[in-house]
Amino acid sequence: MLDFDFFEVLDSVTIARSRKHIQKYYDTTDIGTFPTRLTPISKRPPLTDLTDAITYNQIFEHLMMLTLSIYTPSLFILAGKIDKYAELFDDDRLTQAGREQGIKRLTAINLMKRMESSVYSFNLTITRINNLISDTIDTIDAYDKHSNQQLDLTDISDFDEFDGEDQNDDLFTFGKKVKIDLADMDYPSWRQSLVKDKEVLELISLMVEDITAEHDSKLQELLSILSKKVTNPINESNKKVIIFTAFADTAQYLYDNVSVYMKNKFGLDTAMISGSVEGKSTVAGLRNDLNTVLTCFSPKSKDRDLFATIPKVDIDILIATDCISEGQNLQDCDYLINYDIHWNPVRIIQRFGRIDRIGSKNSVIQLVNFWPDVTLDEYIDLKTKVETRMKIVDMTATGDDNIISEEEKADLEYRKS
Repeated sequence: MLDFDFFEVLDSVTIARSRKHIQKYYDTTDIGTFPTRLTPISKRPPLTDLTDAITYNQIFEHLMMLTLSIYTPSLFILAGKIDKYAELFDDDRLTQAGREQGIKRLTAINLMKRMESSVYSFNLTITRINNLISDTIDTIDAYDKHSNQQLDLTDISDFDEFDGEDQNDDLFTFGKKVKIDLADMDYPSWRQSLVKDKEVLELISLMVEDITAEHDSKLQELLSILSKKVTNPINESNKKVIIFTAFADTAQYLYDNVSVYMKNKFGLDTAMISGSVEGKSTVAGLRNDLNTVLTCFSPKSKDRDLFATIPKVDIDILIATDCISEGQNLQDCDYLINYDIHWNPVRIIQRFGRIDRIGSKNSVIQLVNFWPDVTLDEYIDLKTKVETRMKIVDMTATGDDNIISEEEKADLEYRKS
C-alpha cells in the first residue's frame, strides 16, 4: 500500500548483512565469529507410554467430527428473522456469518496447534469449549418463551490460549456487541448440534486425561535431553538451554515440571518468560521481570556485571514463548529446543537467532525440534482436512471460496521442505 518511493529510501539507508556477507567482507577479530551449527536433531515422541492409549491420528479423526456450531449461532436464525439482524451484525469489514466462520476455523486450527504443543494445553482448550457449550445448552433448556431471553455472541477477544500471531487477527477486535433473541432462532436444532459436539469433546477429554506428566512421552523425552545436555555439554561446562513454545499454557506446564526436575537432579535454576503472565524463576527473591531474568540467563552477552541492581546468580534453563524470539542477545546459551514447531518459518529463524549470533563464546550450537508422531504428509493432510471439513455446508455463509490462503500454502510448503 506504500508508495514505491518508500522502498527506494529504505534501500538507500539500510544494509542487509547476511551471515556469509559478514564472514566474507568484515574483520571480526575483535567481536568474534559465528558459532558452528550442528545438524539439527528431530524428535518424534508418541503422545504417551500408556498401553492402548489414544494416538495423534485418532485425535485428528475425532476433531473432524466436530461442527463447532457453538461459534456459528447466526446460522440458526430463522429465515424470517434474518433481516432483523442484518444491520446490527454487519459492518464494512466483516459480515457476522464470515466472522463466526473465522472464529470457528481459528478455533479448529488452534486445537491442532495446541495438541501439537502439549496434551496439557490441548485438554485446557477442550475443557473450555465444552464448558461454553454446556452453559449454552443450559441457557436453551432454561429458556422461557415469554421472557424474550437473549444470547450473547461468543467473544474470543479475551482468550489467551491463541498464539501471538493469531491474536493479530481482525476477529479479536470484536466484542459482544450483538445479542440474539432465542425466540428468533431454531434453537432445538442448534441444541442438537451442540450436544453432538459436547459428546465428542467429552470423549476426547476422557481419552487424554490419563496422560499425566509421568506418562507424557514428549515431556519425558525433554527431561532426558536436558539430562544428557548437562552431563555431556557440547561446549565445555555450558549447561544453558532455551526451550521455546508458542503457548503460555505449555510454558507454565513445562516450568512446573522442568524446574523441579533440574533443581532436584542437578541443582540448576530455571526461569519462565511469557507475554501473557508474569515471569517465574526458582531463584529465591529474584525480580522476575524480563530484563532481570534474561540478564541472569545470559550474563556475558547482557553485561550483567555492569549492573549493581541485578543479582549475580545464574539461570541455566529458560522456558519462553515467542515474546523473546526477536532482538535478544542470549548467546551465552548453546542449545535451543523448539518444544513445538511454529507454523511461521520466520518465527523458527528468529528463535534460533537468539543463540546463533556473532561474538558467541561457544564453538558449536545445537537446535532440537519436537514433531508430532505422524509422517509430515499425514500431518499436512490432516491439517487441511480439519480446515476444510469444519462442515463444508457452512461455507456457503462465508462467501469465501479461498479455503487455504496463499500464505498458508507457503507455510505448508515450508513444513514439507
